Amino acid sequence: MRIKSADVLGQIIPCPKCMSMVMVPESAHGLESAPAESMVLSPEQIQRSRDSFEQMDDLLENPDQTHANLVAAIANGQRWKTKDEAVRQPESPEEAAAEPESADEEMVLQRSVLLGLVGLQAKSSLLWKMLLGVLCLTLGGLFAVGAGLWVAKGRQHDSNEVVVQKPIVPLPPVENDAFEQDEANEQFAERQDDTDNVAEPESNSIESSDANTSVTPEDVAHDDPESSDEGTSEDDNLPANPLEDLDGNDLFAETPETQTDSPDQLTDRTEDPSSPLQLGSRDNLSDFAEWLQTSTGNAPSEFSVVAGPDPEEAELDEGEPTVVMSTRPVPQSVEVDQLLNLSIAGIDIKTVPLNEALRMLTDFSTIPITILPDALERTKVAADRPANVIGKDVTVRQVLERMFGPMKLAMKRYEGHIVISTANDASGRLLSKKFPVQDVAKSPEDAERIASWVQNMIALESYMDRSTNEISDGDPNGELATSCVLDGDGLVVTATDLGQFRVLVFLERLRKSRNDPALVSLPARLLATTPGWQTCSYLDREGRIRVWKEVPFGQVLAEFEQQSGLNILVDWYALHFAGTAPTDVASFFGEKATIAEQLHAFLQPLGLTYRVIDDTTIEITSVMQERTSIDVEFYSLAEDETAEAFQAALQKKVGVRPFGPDGVCHAEFDPVSKQMIVAMPQSFHRKFAQSRSALP
Repeated sequence: MRIKSADVLGQIIPCPKCMSMVMVPESAHGLESAPAESMVLSPEQIQRSRDSFEQMDDLLENPDQTHANLVAAIANGQRWKTKDEAVRQPESPEEAAAEPESADEEMVLQRSVLLGLVGLQAKSSLLWKMLLGVLCLTLGGLFAVGAGLWVAKGRQHDSNEVVVQKPIVPLPPVENDAFEQDEANEQFAERQDDTDNVAEPESNSIESSDANTSVTPEDVAHDDPESSDEGTSEDDNLPANPLEDLDGNDLFAETPETQTDSPDQLTDRTEDPSSPLQLGSRDNLSDFAEWLQTSTGNAPSEFSVVAGPDPEEAELDEGEPTVVMSTRPVPQSVEVDQLLNLSIAGIDIKTVPLNEALRMLTDFSTIPITILPDALERTKVAADRPANVIGKDVTVRQVLERMFGPMKLAMKRYEGHIVISTANDASGRLLSKKFPVQDVAKSPEDAERIASWVQNMIALESYMDRSTNEISDGDPNGELATSCVLDGDGLVVTATDLGQFRVLVFLERLRKSRNDPALVSLPARLLATTPGWQTCSYLDREGRIRVWKEVPFGQVLAEFEQQSGLNILVDWYALHFAGTAPTDVASFFGEKATIAEQLHAFLQPLGLTYRVIDDTTIEITSVMQERTSIDVEFYSLAEDETAEAFQAALQKKVGVRPFGPDGVCHAEFDPVSKQMIVAMPQSFHRKFAQSRSALP
């Protein structure tokens, strides 16, 4: 570096080539050899040098203002070299010769260095701001996660929590009149006597409690229909074809009433809405609900009914499962006729599963719509069969007719509900049919035994026709009575359409167990020796059902469907007497477990449960209704096991009382197939089968 001025001796100046700060010694080499005129600086040059250092100090103290001044100077036309021009090394001798030697050019280089420092400082400031923003976002995310875990821990209760809210429904006025209370209790006891559901007064106790209601199966027990030939035809009037009714019509062939694909031909089976509800021998839910609403005592939600066996007989029913009922009040029935006329501006359902379409209509109209599982099996319709309905300016009634018409199903209005069943079953008519048994019965005694099994184990009446139980009980005004009598080489069965179908399935299963050829072709799943509830593997899948937001009750079940792959039907009539309606909202927070365990956690606090229909379908119902729904299963005896030992083990597991005169369970030994035929609720079958599988 060449020193042109003695003023810089002993000072620190920037090197014009490498732009580093260097200190010039007082005895710098080459200063004396320089021409004298080069050592003389004009006052303007000296002032410029001083100004450059002052600008450097200003830049370090106030870089923003200095940068603005430099920009303004450039805008005024002053020529400044860029940083690249200032620090570029000469590439040839010619460029080296052209190296700036004046003080002005050196000051230009100094200012270029200052501009580079300003840019570096700006980039550093931006980097710090970005790091600070990332730190804030990280802390905010950690805080949100912690708050979510705290809320989840607060909402969790015993791994699962069920929240169900009901709309406010006005209750009848409460009057504290002891006389009227006693009179209401006496009326309820009389109704229980009329329906053959007798409960000893001393074994019932009513306590004011917030706990769930526990009822033993004796309160849901019923007497099976007695064998009677009253109202049936004579021998000479029996049809020649054993699979035809007394009028010569094939009940299991398509009839003109059901052979319709036109929605306009679908018959709406109605009954007088003003007619009072009349209870059958298999239904005590309506009486119990009516008593709760008409009683002038405390409000229904304040009651906790505990009805169990007498203390002296407790040891006989040690294994009997306890019925848990919800104390929720019975919801008010809806106006079905009015809601059926609700207008829908447009509907476009294409390939939507039947159960999902039914849930959509229930949520929209608030009408409890129940489809009977037996009706689906009778018509060979799967619960997930695609439904196709397209239309504009249609009513709810028209949508239902167009949906179920092609499936040979009909609807019936029933006590504030709509029940979907077969056309013949929806009509409420009882039909007589003769079933041949000469091939399966090995002797006259065996034929009589089969007739008693059908009478005691098969429900001959329809689920929704219990309001016409005066016909089933042989009322003089009725035309026929449900019965099963042996006539020659066949059984004459008088029952509803679905009752006839149940008898047909039972006889075909009996033929299969005895290795006899089948007379009627039925789906293999109806004749399977493995119970249906054991083939539903979807319930064993693991998942985590979480519905944080309160949604309609059916939407929670839809979440179960989505995560499990199940088809879920709902028995809204049974849920009605358990205090649950389609307008109820619910939320559910479950831990990771099987679908069956989470379903139990969601339904059990509400007094509800589920029944397995087939390997892909289940039905949500009440605990009380499940205990009156009978499934018939065939059990093979273990090696060296006798029928008496099997019966003792069965009664030890599920109790003695259900097999008594007032019980709903029956167990019979078939000497031909060497199997036990057991008719009892599905929950009893599940409990007993699990105990047998645990045996060594």
